[in-house]
Amino acid sequence: MADTQLGIVLRPTNFNEVIGQDHAVTVMKGWIDKGEVPRAIMLVGPAGTGKTTLAKIIARECQGWEWTTREDFKPDVLEINAADYNGVDDVRELVELTQSYPMEGKYRVIILDEAHMLSKPAQNVLLKPFEESNSATIWIICTTETAKIIPALVTRCQRFDLKKMSKSDVHDLLARAAKHTGTADFAEFEAIAIREGLNQPRPLLNAFGNFANGMPAAEAVNGQLNTYGSAPNAIAFATVYGDWDKDTSYEVKGRKVERKAIKTYLAELEADFKKKKKAAEAADAEPDDGEIEDKDTVEAASRPEVSRVIRAITASMLKGEILKGNTKAVHAIHLFATAIPSNAFDAAVEYPATVGLLFRVNATMTGRSYK
Repeated sequence: MADTQLGIVLRPTNFNEVIGQDHAVTVMKGWIDKGEVPRAIMLVGPAGTGKTTLAKIIARECQGWEWTTREDFKPDVLEINAADYNGVDDVRELVELTQSYPMEGKYRVIILDEAHMLSKPAQNVLLKPFEESNSATIWIICTTETAKIIPALVTRCQRFDLKKMSKSDVHDLLARAAKHTGTADFAEFEAIAIREGLNQPRPLLNAFGNFANGMPAAEAVNGQLNTYGSAPNAIAFATVYGDWDKDTSYEVKGRKVERKAIKTYLAELEADFKKKKKAAEAADAEPDDGEIEDKDTVEAASRPEVSRVIRAITASMLKGEILKGNTKAVHAIHLFATAIPSNAFDAAVEYPATVGLLFRVNATMTGRSYK
């Protein structure tokens, strides 16, 4: 039985395991070898390219060999989602932490994910601590949108623009995943992934996990394409392992992973549908200048298409649970067997029907009554 969350299970824990970011890794290793780690680092790139992963590796490796060789060593790392912690007072609290030394290790490391969500005044608070070259705190900010970071803050950081993987990088990563899952032949999956441009580690591994569990290669890849985003995979995973109404958490190899309530994911997906519809309408209203539109911002996958992807991923995960001997999953998969085939649905009905199916599956997996 293969893991469905390979993006978590195979997440690199040291520089030698990183695939596809050679330029950044070479420089970072040089810092650490010389003991000259910058106090402010910016990692830029699309979602899934490994920004947070690299940040966590830096957080451990910068402590020096005398610390990192200890298996029980846990560096003082604070990971913050700037979308939820973006005000002036929030950032001032973080800055106060830099006035003291860490409890263990050479450096305290503060990782700010989604740093572009910080308010402008909050970013200004960071200007001074980012200039303190002898501080015991290392700041690492991760962002997908540098345009929203004030220039003065950008210039204080050592910046790295993480790239999507090349064809050879994709092959190397898939070979690692195939070895982990015991998958003998992945040539078809690799060809489809390269053809469709699925070249970011996390979505690529998540798709391969579904493929290794029996999902057709094309469906597994389509479930992770930018047209759909990561929502279908998150919704499917929460349906099988999470809760309809409550956020949940679980551990994978000692790492705590948070999972939102299913209804929260569905609400976010609905908001995305509306946003992309408005973008498409705006694009249609503009005169044609002969340029190719950005597919991610204009072309929104329809609700029926997303419905099919969600059902396919959910069914694959249930299959995995059945192979483990989970009897609840056996009952849940019967709900799919009795569902109306997608080609018999009216387009306006398919998505709401899928939401209802997800509710029943989750109720079956959690043991709650839905009758």
